[in-house]
Parts: sequence; C-alpha cells; structure tokens
Amino acid sequence: MIRGKYVLEEFKLDDTVPLLTVKKIEFENKALPAVILVHGLNSSKERNLAFAMHLANNGFLVILPDAYNHGDRGTSTFLRDLLTNTAKTIVDVIINTVEDIIRVVDYLCGERDDADCEKIGMTGISLGAMITFTTGINEKRIKVLVPIIASGDLTTVASESSLTNEIFNINKIDKEEILGPLVFKNIIAQIDPVISPHAFFPRPLLMINGEKDTVFPINAVQRTIQAFKKAYSQSPEMFKYIIVPDAGHEVTVDMVYAATDFFKKHLR
Repeated sequence: MIRGKYVLEEFKLDDTVPLLTVKKIEFENKALPAVILVHGLNSSKERNLAFAMHLANNGFLVILPDAYNHGDRGTSTFLRDLLTNTAKTIVDVIINTVEDIIRVVDYLCGERDDADCEKIGMTGISLGAMITFTTGINEKRIKVLVPIIASGDLTTVASESSLTNEIFNINKIDKEEILGPLVFKNIIAQIDPVISPHAFFPRPLLMINGEKDTVFPINAVQRTIQAFKKAYSQSPEMFKYIIVPDAGHEVTVDMVYAATDFFKKHLR
C-alpha cells in the first residue's frame, strides 16, 4: 500500500507535451534526483502513477510525459494507423517522444529548482522502454537507464512478436512487404540499441524482462544482453539485467522494486 502526502503538478510543457510530476511533500524544498517515466503503447502517464509514487517515496522527483499521440495528446486515428501502418506509426511515436524528452531535460535543468540536473534517470515500460533506449542514444544528460519489458534486435522483434504477428494477421500482410525494404532497416538502425550499444557506456543500465514475454521474445532479449555485455566489458558492473521467471509482458511489483533500487544506487 502506498501512503504519504505528495505534490502533484499537471501541465503542458511549451503548451505541447502533457506532463505529470510527483514528489513527496517532505522533499518539497529540496533539489532531488529526477526520474523520467514513460508509459507503454496505447497507455497514458496516469497509468504509471503508483510506480511514480513508489519512486517519490524513495526521494525522487518523477516526471511522467504522455508519449506522442498518446494520453492527453492522443488522436482519434491512432489505433487505425497502428493497425494499417504499424512500423511507421510506432517509429513516429518513438522519434517524436525522444525529441520531447530532450525538451523535458532542458526544462529540468533550466527551470526546476527542485531537480538536480546532474542526477537524471529514465525508465519506461514496453514502448516506453524503447523510448528509453533511443533517448539514451541521443541524450547524455540522462545518467541512468532502466528499460522494462523491451529489447533491442528489433528486426527479430518485428518478425516474431505476438503483437506484430497479430497485426499482420488482421491485415493479411506478408511480413516481407514490411520488413524487407531498405527504408525499414534504415529506420530500425537509428533506434535499435543492439546496433549502438557503445552509445550507452559507461552509464549504469538495467534491463528488466519477463522470461515468457511474447511481445519482446526472449531470444531478442538475450541478443540485446550479449550486445551490452560486450559494450560494457571494461566496466561490467555498470550493466545489469534481470529476467523474471514465468513473467510475460507485464510489470510485476518486483520489477518496480528492482528499478527503484537501481536508481537509488546510481542516482543518489
């Protein structure tokens, strides 16, 4: 059970990006390490409020944005676009939200007296974890990264994921029509952490996955882990991974605790 008094703020950054911030009222006048927390596909910032409050209980300022085309910035055509043009729709969400997160970091460093700009972490769930990976490639002011129930090796994910297979079946599309063209591979190369694992080193990175996840299959997870192990070979203690037995594409309480403990170790 979550108990305590919190300060919650809800507003739009630059009149564009809906944000929710959470902190314990007892830390109201302190500069805190900050954690950006991004929700999953077809979700919204409010659905991660319990996770955010747990982080806040442990002394963090938590920032929850709505991803591009999600939550308070959602569109009536998003689900149709997702079903009819899956790859482009998901990549658009990732790329646009990464740009938004960089603006959020600018905001934390330039306008928030209660945020310690030298101690910013990021976590996300599923699609939010992919956004975490991609932001980590592009924004070095984020010092600690905890992607939850996602992976790299995105060509394998696109080919074998239960989500994409369901979409392919609904639309009766041949996978090669989507996965074969060079343009798809070029797009994937920009966001796949397996292709740029050295971009994360030496920042602390924790991957958390479910052993029986079918959306991000375990073989893609294992290939991502191997890529990071190689990239972090000079400081292997900075890269950690947890594979939760019998867990599917879900966030468990233990995952939340593990993510929080990792931030406590490396941001505080």
